[in-house]
Amino acid sequence: MLALGQRCFALACVSLSLGLAPRSAEALELVRLTRNGYVLVDEVNAATPYGGRVPTSNTADTLAFVAEVTRIISEIPDAPRARFIAVMQSRMSFGSALAFYLPIKNTVRGIGQRQGGRETWDLNATAGTAFPLIGFVWLNSWSLYLNAAGQFGNFQVCTQEFGHRWGPQPLLPPMPTGQGVAMDAGISTPDASANDAGEAGDAASDASETTDGATTDSGVTPAMLTPQVLLGRDRVHWSFFVHSGGSPLEGNNWRETAPGVFRTEPPTFRFSSLDLYLMGVLAPEDVEPSFLIADPDVGMFRDENGGTITPSTGPDPGDRGLEIRGRRVDFGVGDIIRANGPRNPPAVTIPPTRSPDGSAFGDASLPPEPRENDIDVIWIMLTTRDRLRDIEVFDFERAVASCSDAYAYASGGRSLLYAQRVQNYSVDAGVAPPDTRPPPDAQPTDGGIVGSESGTTGSPGGGCACRATVDGGASRSRGGWLFSLAALAAAMLRARRRADKTPICSVDRSR
Repeated sequence: MLALGQRCFALACVSLSLGLAPRSAEALELVRLTRNGYVLVDEVNAATPYGGRVPTSNTADTLAFVAEVTRIISEIPDAPRARFIAVMQSRMSFGSALAFYLPIKNTVRGIGQRQGGRETWDLNATAGTAFPLIGFVWLNSWSLYLNAAGQFGNFQVCTQEFGHRWGPQPLLPPMPTGQGVAMDAGISTPDASANDAGEAGDAASDASETTDGATTDSGVTPAMLTPQVLLGRDRVHWSFFVHSGGSPLEGNNWRETAPGVFRTEPPTFRFSSLDLYLMGVLAPEDVEPSFLIADPDVGMFRDENGGTITPSTGPDPGDRGLEIRGRRVDFGVGDIIRANGPRNPPAVTIPPTRSPDGSAFGDASLPPEPRENDIDVIWIMLTTRDRLRDIEVFDFERAVASCSDAYAYASGGRSLLYAQRVQNYSVDAGVAPPDTRPPPDAQPTDGGIVGSESGTTGSPGGGCACRATVDGGASRSRGGWLFSLAALAAAMLRARRRADKTPICSVDRSR
């Protein structure tokens, strides 16, 4: 969560039920192609039109929408498939959900992700997809990723939702050693065909056998930690008390100013080395150790809505001098492996293709096709016929490019978003020819919402959702909500400039 003023954006995740079956979907129609994706609108005289909004109030309706999108793509001759679908819509959905990641399939072990007690699962049959997907990303309106709102939208919302493909959900041994992988040299990769139910939990329990009796310098045996101590909100984000370097997946950028005294620094908005290991793009031996603050004493500090600071509190912007006391507990990737098992497929180090300022090292360093740990995406622009104008398409294209560039910045280019769409395919739907350029006398829209109505959408039954809340969870009004979003973006930019004088990122439109 990134907070500011009377600003509070909580990102929550819940489990996807295996028992839900999607209802019959309303028909959508493909009316246009863009450089990065596909434009969908309701069919004429649709019985229950989507009206430019993804159904997000329950998982069944969301899955029905996803299945309908895959059906449309599958009917296009020679259209490429992808493992992910991401949707930006023209109408802003207000309510508890701001954005979410909906997991549909997982084949990676050792990263802590579980559904129904298993590390690997496949819900495509439940969803009724026309081709297999790993996940679905709903990003709400593309106005969240433009201009003032874009700093928050791109570097927190977009990067976090795509980052949820891999976590964070790892367990930790009750008494971590803070070491790397040397102690785990004898751990073998489990048989991929084995039943994995309960393996991660058993591993966390067994880990205590090797650490029982450990003492501090004072000779006092510290209390054992709970296996989920690294996790915060809904156990799918880093805890407020974890040093994540200011990752998009939350936690904080902590600095120990004196023994047992910790202060928050501005976030980096870059995935931590542990994040990169979970993503599979950093080998265990290259993962830097980190620490958490156990038994924290936050004193008189409160979160920015005046609430109590807990592990589920969102990240601190690092500009208010928040300082707490506690016991530093170091942990390393070896502890993660002991508690969750080794990553399978194994993580390997992929050289960065982005410099610290976000710019590309050069086109020659960029892979021509998606790699295993890249995210190949079918981008969808969901709108209505009356809103289908060139300037709207142009804004959608800008939002996709900015979101993709922010993700590349966060990963150092080790993992990238690849847009998958059919080339040279024409759609005759009585609309203007595809043209992503703005009219010569036009200016990009200001990211405001034109004609949006306050809705009642909420988090679906699965994935990760961003919730816009204030004062204990009451939904913001439209005007105050957008004003706070702009204020958040400005505060983020100020904090980033204080921490690093280089640009946050440069948009690379060559992909």
